[in-house]
Amino acid sequence: MYKANLSFTQLNDYLKFMLKTTLLKKFPNRGKTMYAATEKGLDFLQRYSELIELLKENEKSKNGVKIPPQKLLKNA
Repeated sequence: MYKANLSFTQLNDYLKFMLKTTLLKKFPNRGKTMYAATEKGLDFLQRYSELIELLKENEKSKNGVKIPPQKLLKNA
């Protein structure tokens, strides 16, 4: 939450969305709730990374496309 600079409300909204779309799974571990990426979630991250790389290549031609910061990928 802190590394991603999200409020508790934002974090909960994102978690609910990712659980609903099965990008994450939720499970208990020693009395705590844990989250893990599903195969679908990992596939999404891989494809997102590939799109970012494609956009970087196009950025060199100055086409005006804005790319999200790379730290978003590293925190995921």
